[in-house]
Amino acid sequence: KGGVQSEAQGDMERLDWLKSLLPRKHYYAGGSARYMFEYSIDQLTVSTKTKKSIFERISDRMTVNDWKAFAQLNISSSTPASVSSGMQRIGAQYIPVSEYFLHLAHQRCKAELTKSVRAAADESNNPALKGWAFELEQLDVIEHMIETDAKVLVSEDDAFRLPVPSESITYDGIRFKSNPQGNAFTVWCSRWNQGCFDVAFYNASKLITLNFTISSTHSLKLNPLRDLVSALQVSGKSVTSVSHIAIVENKANCNDFKFDGAEGGGKIVEQSLFSVETARSQKLKATISAHLQSHVESKPPTYGHPLKTVTVYPREWTSPRKRKKVDHSRAC
Repeated sequence: KGGVQSEAQGDMERLDWLKSLLPRKHYYAGGSARYMFEYSIDQLTVSTKTKKSIFERISDRMTVNDWKAFAQLNISSSTPASVSSGMQRIGAQYIPVSEYFLHLAHQRCKAELTKSVRAAADESNNPALKGWAFELEQLDVIEHMIETDAKVLVSEDDAFRLPVPSESITYDGIRFKSNPQGNAFTVWCSRWNQGCFDVAFYNASKLITLNFTISSTHSLKLNPLRDLVSALQVSGKSVTSVSHIAIVENKANCNDFKFDGAEGGGKIVEQSLFSVETARSQKLKATISAHLQSHVESKPPTYGHPLKTVTVYPREWTSPRKRKKVDHSRAC
């Protein structure tokens, strides 16, 4: 009897683990049943010296005109398979097949793709598409500020102000693509991080993470923040404070915004790792006049309207038996 119960408990643990993987897999595979069930995440995204990933092979086959058609979300009977392979259809609309491929395409298509996703979101009134559109719009604002040598990022309610770093690095959820050199830089995310943050900034030992949202609530998952702090420390950058800020599109939603209960706080011990000061702010301004630039430069940085502060402890690992199941299972 005890053996049967133990086996049943193990099956339930495995089922819970598989369920927890679905949002992660969907981020990469999206609306394609083929990508969801035929390929692992590594096969979709990771290239080696001898074999390219599925998505990299699709990207390599696309010409300049193909990317232009993709940016316009323009699919017809004559559209090459390389373009349609990166798309999914919802009703009468074509959109990028997944959020991961959306960001890959955005690196090529920039603002043109952003405009097309916004138009599709407004036409369909699809909340997920609206979230994609808002995130791309805000990333475009940050990139524009960096490219034009603007001095500050400012939110529409002036609650968030931050000097614009000139250096940018890419973070894959574990490590940086190259070691940061300066004392201030932008961190672009290239992998799924459980919906925690969309972009981050490091400024003289302070870490600022931004989460773009169209909602009045959002999850607060601490494991990705812990991993980013660890990656910074491994790269020789100290972190003395962490601010996690919800950048909210709608003014009314911003006024009412609250984070859900914190998840992944870790095992409570005598010595914590760090604290996270959470806050909310309206969306970033797309343009800033020279007069306002000069005015804002004279002010110290601000990090939104304060919400709650949460404490992060060392990660709480699962039991050895459960860890073994996870290590030897390649469902994704």
